[in-house]
Amino acid sequence: MDGDTYACIGYAGTGSVPVAGTGNSVTFTILQNSTVTWNWQKQGGGTNLLTINSPFPPLPGYTRLYDDELIDVSAQSPVEGDGYRWVCTGFTSTGSSIQAPSTASSFSFTITRNTTINFLWDIYYRLDVTSGDGDELYGDPQLSIGGGPNQPVSAESWWSTDMPFRLSVTTPYTPEGASGVRYTCLGWEGVGNIPQDDTSTSEVVFFLDQPTHITFLWETQYKFTVYNPRNLPGPSPSVGTYWHPEGTVINGSCIDSIGYYTSMGYEATGSLTSSSTSSFQFTINAPTTVEWIWQLNLPDFITSETLDDNTTGLYTSLAREPQTGYPWIAYFDSVPGDLVVMNWDGSQWIKQTVATIGTTGQYASLVLDNQLHPHIAYYDATEGDLWYANWTGVNWERILVDADGDVGRYASISLITTPNGIVPAIAYYDDTNGILKYAQLSGSGFAVQDVTAPAQGDRGKYCSLAFDGFQNVPSIAYYDASEGDLMFATRIGGVWFSEVVSSVGDVGRFASLSFNADNEPGIAYYDLTNRDLKFILKSGNNWLTPVDVDSAGDVGQFCSLKFTATNIPMISYADYGRESLKFAFFTGVEWVTQVLDDQGTNVGWYTSLGLDAFGNPGISYATATQVRYKAVETPTEPQNPGDNNNIGTDGGGGGGCFVATSAFGTMASGAVQTLCSVRDSGLNSAIPGSALVSLYYAVSPTVADRMRMSASSRALVRALLSE
Repeated sequence: MDGDTYACIGYAGTGSVPVAGTGNSVTFTILQNSTVTWNWQKQGGGTNLLTINSPFPPLPGYTRLYDDELIDVSAQSPVEGDGYRWVCTGFTSTGSSIQAPSTASSFSFTITRNTTINFLWDIYYRLDVTSGDGDELYGDPQLSIGGGPNQPVSAESWWSTDMPFRLSVTTPYTPEGASGVRYTCLGWEGVGNIPQDDTSTSEVVFFLDQPTHITFLWETQYKFTVYNPRNLPGPSPSVGTYWHPEGTVINGSCIDSIGYYTSMGYEATGSLTSSSTSSFQFTINAPTTVEWIWQLNLPDFITSETLDDNTTGLYTSLAREPQTGYPWIAYFDSVPGDLVVMNWDGSQWIKQTVATIGTTGQYASLVLDNQLHPHIAYYDATEGDLWYANWTGVNWERILVDADGDVGRYASISLITTPNGIVPAIAYYDDTNGILKYAQLSGSGFAVQDVTAPAQGDRGKYCSLAFDGFQNVPSIAYYDASEGDLMFATRIGGVWFSEVVSSVGDVGRFASLSFNADNEPGIAYYDLTNRDLKFILKSGNNWLTPVDVDSAGDVGQFCSLKFTATNIPMISYADYGRESLKFAFFTGVEWVTQVLDDQGTNVGWYTSLGLDAFGNPGISYATATQVRYKAVETPTEPQNPGDNNNIGTDGGGGGGCFVATSAFGTMASGAVQTLCSVRDSGLNSAIPGSALVSLYYAVSPTVADRMRMSASSRALVRALLSE
């Protein structure tokens, strides 16, 4: 046509003809009015030259085209190879005006003159990342390019840059939803332009100038958890959480017993089976737990003994002979109104009436000296006086302590070593003036001091006296009835100082004071507001937070406290609501309570706790009609009492030996007891020896104080005294 050549490139149809098609033919069955429109394209031979430059299709070359002809041009992008990818990033052109973005890889234009099109291409390299099993990428791989921020990376990605790459993972890694399993990165390996050394890290720095494949290597680890609910020492591994590689052989063990506890084995899950043994070995291949099981061995109290079944047995007070554990019990026999002492001699109970004039013997308080002679403070209700009685070995001697007003209730006795020997000291309440008093034997009579003053309010009921183990300083726990507070008084340089121990609620009745082997005072007392038994300890210059020992019902009245040599506090007390005797002690990890006797009425009143040299408790107490005694039997095999119980804390014994006590840390030491015995039975019985003892007590406190500050001095003295 006019010298031009045209080629049919397809058609468009209506009716029975397909809508569109290519080529120069079409087949159809006519069923309705139909049309076929053929499409034609002029072929070559024009005056305009189109030149295309590209390494990939459209292939480079040139074509002559006619003016104003519409041209479609498209680059086949991307073009992929083995780890390579060419991507068309746009074009440049000369000649005809092309109305398309320079970044386009496909466009149309009308050719009006000679035209050149240059397609631009970038090469991309594939980065393959393998990290763990399955589709999940362990460690959440992150990619930083050119020092930029981290961005997540997938298992396959394509990149085109000449900047350095840093690929890293988080280790250890715990998959979402996993429990007790994690994965730790051991390093990496791969192909490409990557370092060939230091592959044991969790990151790799490289340039991506070729296809690269990096595989992070992971170790499966399982969690191994050790539980010890009672927090007792002994388990190995200790309590905690550990992570072990799969296949690791793990060994563990625990001591068979400690203190009041016996190991009963362990309960286990995971790779280990529960057992009653105290050791294990297993190969870990799953999350595993071990929980050590302990059996608490409660003190084995013997059946309660009835000592007197025809009295209310008020105000019982107990002391035990250290080595044998034989008990001495003072109490008020309400039927005749007398002060009575009963003791066990190894084969029978011996009963003695100490005082009979009027109604006498209430608020009895008993201690034993080193010769096992009893000393008793008591109240004469008929006259309202405070009395002291002691057994000389031949007979009972009695001394009127204080008759100034109505005095002597809540009497509490202890022994103190002075330059003049062992003498009794008594804390008591002056009901006439509402004050606390202190009396100490001096010569043939007692020197009396006011601890509190009437202006301070009603202070001094429920008083309990004890001496510290180092300085022989008297201390008294007592109740401030005006404020409802627990108080603590100490005499320093002859002057009494009082401090508030606890003031939360109405607290402090039935206070019982004792010093532990570290010379720390502890007090058991009754919380009237909450009707609980409480315990508080002073450490350094501060009273610690009170502990609720027992809060099950109305508990804590008539409490009595003692410490063992290993600083275990023990308390006897009454469960008022359930009319029973109870016993509590701290095992080192928890307070444990026992019901010891619930047979009868008003059981557990006026309890008094005493320990033998081995830390075994004994308790005297009253019911509505009886005096009873219950104890843990003293061992018959020889033992070192210093390893078990601090005799000095219960008020008994003939008093301390300053230097020896400082060296050994406790009066319960066998060496200290031997020295005290020699002093009491030998030196004190002769005039020269007594003078030597007096000289010793004049200078020894200063020496002992200095010695306590020097570990080497204490060790030297222990070595000399043990020879």
